[in-house]
Amino acid sequence: MQQHQDPSHQDHQETASPVNIDHIVNDKENIQPIREGRSAQTLSHLFATQLNDRVQELQQQHQQFQHDIEHSEDDDDPLDIHVRYIQWIVENYPQGAGQGHDSNLLPVLEQAMKAFKGDERYRNDPRYVRFYVQYSGIVEDPDHIFKFMMANNIGIQLAMLYEEYAEYLEDMEE
Repeated sequence: MQQHQDPSHQDHQETASPVNIDHIVNDKENIQPIREGRSAQTLSHLFATQLNDRVQELQQQHQQFQHDIEHSEDDDDPLDIHVRYIQWIVENYPQGAGQGHDSNLLPVLEQAMKAFKGDERYRNDPRYVRFYVQYSGIVEDPDHIFKFMMANNIGIQLAMLYEEYAEYLEDMEE
């Protein structure tokens, strides 16, 4: 399997260089916050790159991830490439990956959920369950997703499922 050259995961020497915050400031209103926070290095790189170059670079990365997914069946942990791909999308589409912007987050999540639905190894793997949680944050009817998870025993041994479902239900009451 080919190793990704992901700009968001540069080696220590590159990340030690200072970030030009001016590249980020002009677009800060368009950056959607995420629970884990965002890499200033990645944001600076994204916004410093010309739009056409950025689109081409992102498309090449999408193609590389899809290629790696197609060839991951013999890997010890085929879920890992899906996890890295989804993390890459969230990090590299700061405008909100779930809202289009050519991020393909929704179909990539669907692809990952479908690929491992019947795989007992991942049924209660927090990484796999996180796909469903992320998906529930994008779709119109999150309640349906949580009920599907419980009916199919996905994540039922993890507190994450119940915490996220409870948070959703509390938000619905408000």
